Amino acid sequence: MCSESGLPDDLSWGHLGYIRWLDTAQDLCHSTITHPLDHTDFTDKLTETNFHEWRQRMKTVLALRDLDDMLDEDGKPTDAEDRELALWKRRDTKASAIIGPTLVSEQLENVSGCKATAETWSTLQGVFQRMSLKNKMKARREFYTVEMTVATGMLGYINRLRNLGEILKAMGGEVTEMNVAMSVLNGLTSKYENLPVALDAKGEDELSLDFVKSRLLQEERR
Repeated sequence: MCSESGLPDDLSWGHLGYIRWLDTAQDLCHSTITHPLDHTDFTDKLTETNFHEWRQRMKTVLALRDLDDMLDEDGKPTDAEDRELALWKRRDTKASAIIGPTLVSEQLENVSGCKATAETWSTLQGVFQRMSLKNKMKARREFYTVEMTVATGMLGYINRLRNLGEILKAMGGEVTEMNVAMSVLNGLTSKYENLPVALDAKGEDELSLDFVKSRLLQEERR
């Protein structure tokens, strides 16, 4: 634990002065003790298809740093003292430094003129909301047309379809376990062409994704 022994006995400097001191003290602590977030990869790079997932993860990372309020466009103090404004700018810079490394060149160009984290966040949301219909159609097409390959293996193939289903749901699409199970069966190689016929005897209530996965893994081991 870091010592607070450097805190002066006279607290007449007020609340803002204490906050500023505390922020500085925490930075000094982090310079000698590794912060658990410093070397942990919490977020993937932002791409054309993962905005909804990226946004949720980024909110979590900023919240863990107590910086999620930097996403509020009305959060910048207007009639504040210089010390309070300086503290806000410092925190805003930290939030931007977390978001920036997850952006590829194309996204960096979109936000190059932004002067605050909240403006960057709003700009990215606007860009990806315009792309959302196109991305949703692309993800849905891939979900229903993906095919298994020998190199992928059965488990990798099923997990890929599960992930595609999660991406579609994150975009607001409706994807059930039955939809995933049907897509899995639809993209099987010729080696498993008789399995869907064998499963016809099962009712829809019994044809769960876990059941299909279990049968396919059994078939793969034969």
